[in-house]
Amino acid sequence: NVSDPLTGAETIDLGGGKSVKAIPVPGHTPGSYVFIYDGVLFSGDTAIFKQGRLDRGPAVIDSNSEQEKVSIASLKTQLGDTEIAAVCAGHGGCTPLGLGHTLLDDFFSRVGG
Repeated sequence: NVSDPLTGAETIDLGGGKSVKAIPVPGHTPGSYVFIYDGVLFSGDTAIFKQGRLDRGPAVIDSNSEQEKVSIASLKTQLGDTEIAAVCAGHGGCTPLGLGHTLLDDFFSRVGG
């Protein structure tokens, strides 16, 4: 139901064989989530895309920077072998199609995973 709040990781059926996976990543804000749809990870402010790579935004704007680090490490585990073709960040736009997984691996190795 559209009015039900998310409570943890959930897969939301959109019909027609399509779904959105929602994964909590508290830290930037207490209720932050990332969403995966059709091979694209929508990271919100969990990651920014700048100068050809994914990175964290400035820690001073996080509600809990240490929690965000934990959330990023957890995100790596929760994604597992999910194929991510692109990442669309809250700032900086989207990674080139086909480079999402590679750029995420680099991101995790530097900042949280």
